[in-house]
Amino acid sequence: MKICHVTSAHDSDDFRIFYSECCSLASQGDDVYLVAHGESREEKGVHVIGVGVKPNSRKERMTTFAKKVVEKALSLDCELYHLHDPELMRFIPKIAKKGKKVVFDSHEDYKYLMLAKEWIPKPLRGIVSVIYTSFEHHVCKYLDGYIACYHWTEERVKKWVPNIKLVFNYPEWKPVEYEKSVSGDKKYFCYAGGIANQWMHENVIKAVFAVQGASYLLAGSLSDEYGKALKELDEWKAVDYLGRVKYTELPTLMYSKSIAGMCLLDYIPQCMGHIGNLSNTKLFEYMVNGLPVICTDFDLWKGVVEEHKCGICVNPHDIKAISNAITWMIDNPDEASEMGKRANEAIRTEYNWENTSKGLFEVYDYIKNKFKGTSK
Repeated sequence: MKICHVTSAHDSDDFRIFYSECCSLASQGDDVYLVAHGESREEKGVHVIGVGVKPNSRKERMTTFAKKVVEKALSLDCELYHLHDPELMRFIPKIAKKGKKVVFDSHEDYKYLMLAKEWIPKPLRGIVSVIYTSFEHHVCKYLDGYIACYHWTEERVKKWVPNIKLVFNYPEWKPVEYEKSVSGDKKYFCYAGGIANQWMHENVIKAVFAVQGASYLLAGSLSDEYGKALKELDEWKAVDYLGRVKYTELPTLMYSKSIAGMCLLDYIPQCMGHIGNLSNTKLFEYMVNGLPVICTDFDLWKGVVEEHKCGICVNPHDIKAISNAITWMIDNPDEASEMGKRANEAIRTEYNWENTSKGLFEVYDYIKNKFKGTSK
């Protein structure tokens, strides 16, 4: 099929959209296009169609820029359109009425995400969530397929879109190719990614500071008010801050030097409290790189970590428990190293893109088998 993935919010090299989905489909012989902000290019068999600079304004991105992206995508006259952002959902009926097949890819469960969005006034979040759910129900009747990241999204949406599959953000498995070097005065525990309040960095910094010899190796942007507040902590002296680091440089600059990866996500709405989810990339990113994890005691994460004996699960609000986990890792280096090896092996055998991508291909195969050569 001639397929077009469309995003108004994500980069054209987004790992899930480009590397996992688009490249996988192209490798199967589909003619794959990706419309996104930035410049056009040809890479790994995918035709990336750039539509210029993404606006800084959220309002503009969700209105005029989203329309621009969709119009560009439609000009390619593809058979199937795969949409990746909630602001694109309003275009689903329009695309479907042109006789095109449409798949929506829900990277988050937006019904619950609305309850935590800081840019939505708190008294309005519940109302916005209800409005979104009603709108979601309306547009879903135009869909030919749906990709979900969370079990509860699948349960809700399958009543409206039978052709729905779970596709988690699992990484491609790879062997650990660097030499670990964790000796020295500083015992590093690392985090790389979005530095936001939901990752409980203040508690992690305080827990690391409480353990003699421990340091928090941190990479990401600290440009907002939250970053400023972290730097003002007395315990900030326990942090080695690297700034923003390229994804390809993380193994050398961080993972090879670290005893464990810190993955302490708060009990946010899109994790349904203590349930958690299996589409957060951070846990599996550490695991594929051979790091044991100190992570939140979500039910789903505990299932992974305890089955494969690859880390320690704690309450992210319990600073003492976090400190105890850090101390155990430092005091038991051989077992911590074995945990890291088991983590990588768990990715190889179970939590990898090859396994979860079967859901993506099943959604597409259903559409091809049922609709190829027919009209809607």
